[in-house]
Amino acid sequence: MFCVKCGNSLVEGSEFCCKCSNEIKTDRGFTIVNALPDSVTTEEFELFVGVKKQQYYISKWLKFKGARHNKYISLNWPALFLTFFWLAYRKMYLYAIASSTIFFILTIIVPHEFATSLNISLCVFLGIYGNKIYCYYSGNEIAKIKNNLTNLSQQKSEITNKGGTNISFTIIFTVVYLVSATFYAALIN
Repeated sequence: MFCVKCGNSLVEGSEFCCKCSNEIKTDRGFTIVNALPDSVTTEEFELFVGVKKQQYYISKWLKFKGARHNKYISLNWPALFLTFFWLAYRKMYLYAIASSTIFFILTIIVPHEFATSLNISLCVFLGIYGNKIYCYYSGNEIAKIKNNLTNLSQQKSEITNKGGTNISFTIIFTVVYLVSATFYAALIN
């Protein structure tokens, strides 16, 4: 469980955050971001993200909730520098394939001078909005799982399996992307 105000990891049963003294809501059923389904809890987000990075993402997502009109923006360094590959790693397969395909097609169509600007623009966009995109994606995936499964233990198991990371797909995706880029470069030369 994490503090809504500062994102600090909390000890179960705490009434106040030891870092910012914020009063802790003991019900784990609150929504992290107002636009997400009401039924998604912090615990489910923690299961979806995985143990390694749950504190990072949950603390960012809790700040979205506290921001006025949901305007809180945070920088995601891996999304900034790895773009489609970060999407693939975080199991946002459709987003990774669609964005890389669109980018690849635009690179072919658009003159070379603008292709670099497109690449930089995409990197900056994902760097700035990557945490928010991942938050909405996670919330929607969790809500789908909860709508399809009624057994609580099956829900938790499916949330854990659907979330987390996938290095195997990321490697395959990277190889396919590099082979495609190399093939295209060979064709234009």
